[in-house]
Amino acid sequence: MKATRIEEGRVIKDDSSVIARVVYSAPEAMIVHIDVAPGGFVKPHVTPIDMEYFVIEGKGLFQLGEESLEAGPGTLIPNPRGVPHGMKNLGTGHLRVMAVKNPRPEGER
Repeated sequence: MKATRIEEGRVIKDDSSVIARVVYSAPEAMIVHIDVAPGGFVKPHVTPIDMEYFVIEGKGLFQLGEESLEAGPGTLIPNPRGVPHGMKNLGTGHLRVMAVKNPRPEGER
């Protein structure tokens, strides 16, 4: 049995407010742990694959196209391919989210 701890995940983004780590990767899906510091954000962008966000900790504002939603722990947010999406940490602690990308984007591992 294989298990991966978040801190063992491969870092794919690390800037002043966001750290993203791949914790699972296979052709059919990629799972990324996203840690957004207080006041931090992920700028809206578009991906060619479907995604689902699952909030683990904190409170965030999630933008999907023209809509936005405040969400906290235990919330699942589907994000269809081709729809601009981003997130912002609204809390005083870290916003921690698992993002499931399906299928894994071409060129990523």
